[in-house]
Amino acid sequence: MGAMSGLKEMAAKVAENKWIGVVSGWGIWGTFSVYYDRIVFPALMLRFGNVLGGVYAALGAMLICTIFLVLYQLTNSSWVSSTDQVLEEIVSRIEKIEGYNVFGKIIFFIPRILLQASLRFIAKRGKLGFIALSCIADPFITILYYFKKEDKKGLGGKGWSLYLLSGLIANTYWIIWSSVIVVAIKFAWKIIQAVI
Repeated sequence: MGAMSGLKEMAAKVAENKWIGVVSGWGIWGTFSVYYDRIVFPALMLRFGNVLGGVYAALGAMLICTIFLVLYQLTNSSWVSSTDQVLEEIVSRIEKIEGYNVFGKIIFFIPRILLQASLRFIAKRGKLGFIALSCIADPFITILYYFKKEDKKGLGGKGWSLYLLSGLIANTYWIIWSSVIVVAIKFAWKIIQAVI
């Protein structure tokens, strides 16, 4: 019982301090998101092929996002909807790209332009912003950014429909993006094998 009461006490302290909640929420989500999107998603596609691997990766991504969403709602968290951290995250990605060397800037030229253009749409929280944010972030973040925090009843039917739509948009985007990565890896591997 001692360990459980210690965890409850720690959770209560995190809940009291909004800043700690925001940092820990974004940190935990960010770690899962980066690892899964950048490593697991392409690895599954590399292993099982673009179509079947893409389906497996999409299902895994939706499972992770759904777990985050349910836990977010059960704990009555507000680190997404109570901040404009979503926009700040996009701006930080743009700034990170600006800091790359010339080769990195060339590779990320189109994503940087898309990020900059999408900021305006996302800030307005319109349909184009929904699509852009679904591509940039996970469905978990997208639905919470568009979710009215005053509604404590949960997402409801429309909210879950939008969540699934965001998942479809996001996973289609990631399957296409990861397909490019898989093709590049296979091409590089063939060159390495030819040279060695």
